[in-house]
Amino acid sequence: MVKISDDWVLSGDTVEETMYMPLWGRGNISKIYPKYFHDPKAEEIVKNLDYDFSKVESFYTNKGIKEYYSLTFCARANNFDDALLRYMENNPQTIVVNLGAGLDTTFSRIDNGKILFYNLDLPDAIEIRTKFIPETDRQKCISKSVFDYSWFENVKFSRDKGIFFLAGGLFMYFEEEKVKLLFKDMAERFSGGELIFDGSSKLGCKIANRGLQKAGHEEVMWRFHIGNPKKLFARWSKKIELVDTYAYWKRTPKIPQFEKKTKKLMRITSFLKMGKFVHVRFLE
Repeated sequence: MVKISDDWVLSGDTVEETMYMPLWGRGNISKIYPKYFHDPKAEEIVKNLDYDFSKVESFYTNKGIKEYYSLTFCARANNFDDALLRYMENNPQTIVVNLGAGLDTTFSRIDNGKILFYNLDLPDAIEIRTKFIPETDRQKCISKSVFDYSWFENVKFSRDKGIFFLAGGLFMYFEEEKVKLLFKDMAERFSGGELIFDGSSKLGCKIANRGLQKAGHEEVMWRFHIGNPKKLFARWSKKIELVDTYAYWKRTPKIPQFEKKTKKLMRITSFLKMGKFVHVRFLE
C-alpha cells in the first residue's frame, strides 16, 4: 500500500478555509501558469481579500504539496466548466445553480451573456461573497442551506431553457441518506436538469478524516463516499441517470513544468482511485 500524507489539512477556522482555500488555489495557479488555467477574477479577489494566506502557503510549501493542492481546485474548475459549456451549447439561456458556492468564480469564466446564474450558500458565506462579487441581473445569490428546500422556489426554473447544477467540495461532508433525499427531491422538481459534482472513494474519505482529526476538525468529517455511481443511483431513484463519471485527474492535462512531487501525487491518487467526478441527469 502506498502511504499518502494526511498533513494537508489546515489548522484555523474551518469555515473560512472551505471558502478561501479553493479561491487561493485557483488564484495561485492562474498567476503561475496562466496559459494552463486562467482565472483573473480569483487573482483579483485574493489580492484584495483581508486574509493572511502566508501561513497557508508556507505550510504547503514546507510539505512540498502547494502546487498539487492548488491544482486540485483547478482540476475541479476545469472539469465543471467543460461539462457546463457542453450543456450550454444546446441550452444557451440555461439556468445555473452553484450549490455551496463560497467565493467560486465560475460565472466569470463561462458567461455567454445569456445565462442566469445562482450562487447558493449559507448567509455568512453569501455576505462575504457579495463584498467581492456583487449580484447582477444575471448573477444572483441565495442565502440558504442546500438542505433547506425552500431554495427551490428562488430559482426561476424553465424546462425549455434547461438547468445545470454545480456542487464542488460539498456532498462529502454529509451522510448518504441526506444527500440521497436531496437528489431525489431535485430530480422531482428539476426534471431534465443535470448536475456535476466531485466525490471521494472510501479510502479517500478515510485519509481525509485522519487529517481532519489530526487538525482537530472532527466537526467537519467526510461522511459520504461514492464507489460505483451507477449502482448507487439505481438504488436511490429511477429518475437519476448517470451521464458520466471518471477519475479526478483523468481529463486534467499534465505539463512538463509541474513539480515532480505534483506528478507523483497525481499518479498515486489516480492509481488508488481516490477521487472522481460524477455527472447525472434528472429524468422526466
